Order: sequence, then structure tokens, then C-alpha cells
Amino acid sequence: MPRETFQQELDGLISDVAAFGDEVEGSLKYTVVAMEGRDAGVARQELGVDARYKARGMDIERGCMLLQARQAPVARDLRLLYTVQSVTNHLVRSGTLTEHISQVIAETADSERDEDLETALVEMARAARNIFSEGLDIFRNHDVE
Repeated sequence: MPRETFQQELDGLISDVAAFGDEVEGSLKYTVVAMEGRDAGVARQELGVDARYKARGMDIERGCMLLQARQAPVARDLRLLYTVQSVTNHLVRSGTLTEHISQVIAETADSERDEDLETALVEMARAARNIFSEGLDIFRNHDVE
């Protein structure tokens, strides 16, 4: 019975991380849209997400620590918990970066832009968005390959 409870709690943490990833992915998509269209209004919608993402990350980290403290996870489970914590850390950092980029877009909306630089930045943002999405799929599917 304790093992079933442990597995349910672990599965819940994995689901929380996947949902958190979806949320950050949405912010990343809005940031790319704001960059593509030079849309300060869209960029401003992402201001304030950093605090929410940090709080959510702390909740997941706390869940991992409590699960380890209450149960006696085996090595396989510890590796998965470490992965959950690592992915959570990256999600928080990614969410923070989307807010920073959105803030710059909003603050420089009326500024003159270097077209070549802007094109390169938008292309990099699109690539980052695609890599981020692929990474979430890998996490969800436990695809070690």
C-alpha cells in the first residue's frame, strides 16, 4: 500500500511539472508572437509571470522533498525525482526569461530597430520555442533516447 501511495504522489508531481511546462510554453509562444509583431500589448500580458512561476517551482520542489522524506524511494525513483527537480528549475528559469524579453519588448516598442538583428532574434526565439516543446514531449514520454 505505501508503494502505491508513493507512485500516485510521484505521478502527481510529474503531471504538475508537465502542466507547468505547458504554461511556460504558452508564455514562450506569446513572447515569440510579441517579437514577430513588435506587439507591446502582447508582451505586457506576460509581465508578472516570473513570480507565479517561481512560486509554482517552489511548490513542486517542496513536493519532491516531502515525498523523499516520507517514503524510501529506490534509485530509479530518486533519479526520476531528480529529473523532476531539474526540469522544474529549467521551467522557472525559462519563465523568468520570457518575462525579461517581454519587458524589453514593451519598453522598446517605440524605439528604432535594426532589422537584421531583429530578424535573427526572432529566428532564435522560434528555434528556442521549438526546442522547448520537444523537451517537454521528451519529459512527458520518458524518452531517454
